[in-house]
Amino acid sequence: MIRARSLAHDSLSPEGEDPKMDLSSGLSRLDGKTVVILKLSGWGSLLGIAPLLFGLRKKAPTCRLILATHRRNAPVASRFPWPDTILYLDGGSVASGPRSLPGVAKLALAIRAQKPFLFLDLQLETLRWTSLFYQVASGASRTIGFVRRGDRLRMAALSHPLFFNRHHPSVRAYEQAALLLGLPPGTFRPEALEPALRESLMDRREIEGALPSLRLPGKILVMNPNASERALERRWPRESFSRTAERLLRRHPSLRIVLTGSSEEREYTDRILHDLPAFRGRITNLAGRLSFGGLIALLRRADVFLSNDTGPLHLALCLRTPTVGLFGPTRPDLVLAPWTLSQMTALHEPLYCSPCLYQVLRPPCGGDNICLSSLPVDRVVGAIESRLAGEHPKDGRDSALRPPFRASDDRGIPLAGFRPDDRGIRM
Repeated sequence: MIRARSLAHDSLSPEGEDPKMDLSSGLSRLDGKTVVILKLSGWGSLLGIAPLLFGLRKKAPTCRLILATHRRNAPVASRFPWPDTILYLDGGSVASGPRSLPGVAKLALAIRAQKPFLFLDLQLETLRWTSLFYQVASGASRTIGFVRRGDRLRMAALSHPLFFNRHHPSVRAYEQAALLLGLPPGTFRPEALEPALRESLMDRREIEGALPSLRLPGKILVMNPNASERALERRWPRESFSRTAERLLRRHPSLRIVLTGSSEEREYTDRILHDLPAFRGRITNLAGRLSFGGLIALLRRADVFLSNDTGPLHLALCLRTPTVGLFGPTRPDLVLAPWTLSQMTALHEPLYCSPCLYQVLRPPCGGDNICLSSLPVDRVVGAIESRLAGEHPKDGRDSALRPPFRASDDRGIPLAGFRPDDRGIRM
């Protein structure tokens, strides 16, 4: 039987000291030492680990803090004031994993060159074999990471394995790592993100230049119809976004709508404009035209933000923007920090097969996301109008926690049955 080292024999203690030291004193041993924190996933989850970086910097101010992440996260990571150095993984994507072996090897060598005292692996669901490789290659004798059923190799490799309970939001897992390092329970507060999300003069000028209509009277609805390629099943149908926009623009003559997304998503987002030729003067597509700072400035000025479950949704909640979130393959209570639920109207149609993301190798619907496509436009429009009127959701979760009431699709086929996937998307 493979056993991981017991937490009772704390390998965070320096050589020659009592291995049974109290874990709460671990941070005093990190001053002057090098700590590498690995988080390769998308920038929404990178925002989730920011309080841990904040806590480490505050409690061990002289430690060398190294953040290793994917190059696509650079717009967010570069705003973090806490790391001394940021190392990037080049090549591939967050969705498909690193395809460039030279890029993988380059980051491994860069991490090892730091001679880390402690390596903290914060990958939970994706790129876990890659993160295990980096943990071993780091040469650190003190290693912390998360394990689940079947992780015999990871259990053996980590000096301090932590149980990953996927029935809690990811931030609760990061909080467990923080507690192990001796950070106080109150470390994970939204205020910890303020230094990274502070709006600069450049950010303000960017959004004023990109959206001159900001000066006009009326309210602004920002819509993000996209989801990263990591899981396109998280997208509410584009046609539903178009119908929602049309209905709101007809009902509210002074309302303006701004569409957001990445440069890769601009063509997809543009289709909503093509669906609404009668409202060209009141709807603007800024997908691919804003920096991360520009997006921060836009969301700070939005009266309401409508989005699928993706990075900008997490950002809007961190900025306390009134938000309507659309969930299907994921559930809001499992992916969002608990303190953000009260700021959001979360819409979710409970089905037997939801949530499926990270639960199976591919979604049983074969990409025909019944969970989101069954979410009616009327319900979304009503939620947006309530937020435009200044109303707050009663508990921020709407139907998210109601027991499943739908067990089959329209043809009577059980939702647990796997349907063919004809989209050619790699799972």
